Amino acid sequence: MSTKGICKNCKYWEQTGATDDGFVGECRRNAPLPGLSDTAPVALMKFAVWPTTGDGQWCADFATRPLSDEKALEKLAMIEQLEAQRKKR
Repeated sequence: MSTKGICKNCKYWEQTGATDDGFVGECRRNAPLPGLSDTAPVALMKFAVWPTTGDGQWCADFATRPLSDEKALEKLAMIEQLEAQRKKR
């Protein structure tokens, strides 16, 4: 599988931490799901969680992360430089 369609390159993925195997994050493609925890000494805690994935995982809902303004300007400058070189020939 191509590395382009993996979680770390998806616009819905947000990095939240790291392990020895790489980065981990939350998939924000859909609304969070309800979760329960009985670790509290007295009460059952209710909360919402997004699915946690590794940065190299993938799914069928992948969407390309848009370029940041800085990266877009870098690409534009490179294109303009190449175009100027081409015109000199």
